[in-house]
Formats: sequence, structure tokens, C-alpha cells
Amino acid sequence: EEKTNKDGTAYATIDVSYPEFKNVSSIFNKKIEDLVMKEVDSHKEISEENWVARYETKLPGDTISEFPTKEEKYQLSVSWEGVQANDKFISIIIIFNGYTGGAHGYDNIISFNYDVLNKKEITLSSLFSSDSTYLKTISEFSRKDLEKQFRKRLDIKTKDDEVNFKDSVVPMMLGGTMPEEVNFSIFTFVPDAVTFYFAQYQVAPYAMGGSSVTMPRS
Repeated sequence: EEKTNKDGTAYATIDVSYPEFKNVSSIFNKKIEDLVMKEVDSHKEISEENWVARYETKLPGDTISEFPTKEEKYQLSVSWEGVQANDKFISIIIIFNGYTGGAHGYDNIISFNYDVLNKKEITLSSLFSSDSTYLKTISEFSRKDLEKQFRKRLDIKTKDDEVNFKDSVVPMMLGGTMPEEVNFSIFTFVPDAVTFYFAQYQVAPYAMGGSSVTMPRS
């Protein structure tokens, strides 16, 4: 079942949808709902603070009104995608797109993975329980895959392109794919593959957009 929320404020517009599953623990559904609503409440609070600050510090000649027009309101959109949802496993991502002022908006992704039969969440370590060096395996695969993606995306051809790539992108990519659990905590899975999602600025500059890697499960 899909739950929605469009309860905006004088400063913010809200367009939210998220799932509620049958045959799972109430704790799991509540965890999803609490995370989404926490983001909604935060967006409303920050939107009001930022608009009020703009209004109170406006300069002579500025046309900022006490309250934003409908088009000026700070927007938050929350959606979700189900990679799989069946009688055995649930694997989904929640996608947050928001803007509260500044040069650009923000995008966040959170994943939820659940074992329906055993009524428990699936962690990365439990997914790779037979591989004690799984973080090293994931790190090495991700680095190779991301470098290939980035080289194609940036169309690297010249020596200057190569220098810029090694100076501005490679350090972020290496840092964001260190073999640590936190770097690969956002993931979804199907029987034959796992997809890892990387947060903004984790593995590349903002201008390069979001990044993900799909690794086969052997």
C-alpha cells in the first residue's frame, strides 16, 4: 500500500509517497514512515527559517515578500522504487529531492532491505555472511566500475582531461569507496546482483550527478 502526504506550509510544498508493506513487522513499516516524516518536518522547519531570514535581512529595493508565492515555496519530493517486493524479500529505495535555498537542491537516497520469512531487516554483513572480506571485494569492484563510468561520462581524451580527472575526481572516488561499511550502507539486491548507491559528494563532485554500481552476486 502506498501512503501519501501533501501537507505543505506557508513556506514549503510537500509531495510525498512511501510504501507500507503487509506481512512485515510493524517496526519495519514504522521505521520507513518515521524516516520519511522526519525529513518532511525538517524540510518545513528549514524552509521557514531560511525564508524568514531572507525577508528580515532584505536590502532596500528587494522585492521579497513576507511569505513566498506558490512558485517560490521551497519544495520537497519523496518517492520510492521497489527493486523487489515479494513473499520472500523486500528491497527498496526512498528518494528525497528538495530545495531550501542556495545554489542548488539536494538529493538523498535511503534503502530498506527485509527478510519477509524471518521477519528481520537485511544488513550488508548478513547479505555477504559467507565472505569475511566482502568490504574489500565491494570496494575494489566499485572503484573499477566507477572509474570506467566516470571516464565515459567525462569523455576523457587529452592529457589535460586526465590530469583534471586524477586531481579532482579520483581522490573523492577513492575516499568514498574505502572498504568501510558506511560507504556501502545504501544498497538494494536481487538474486543475482547487488546495487550500491553513493550519496552526493561521496565519490564525485556535485556536477557529475548521482552514482551507483551494480555488482554480480557469485
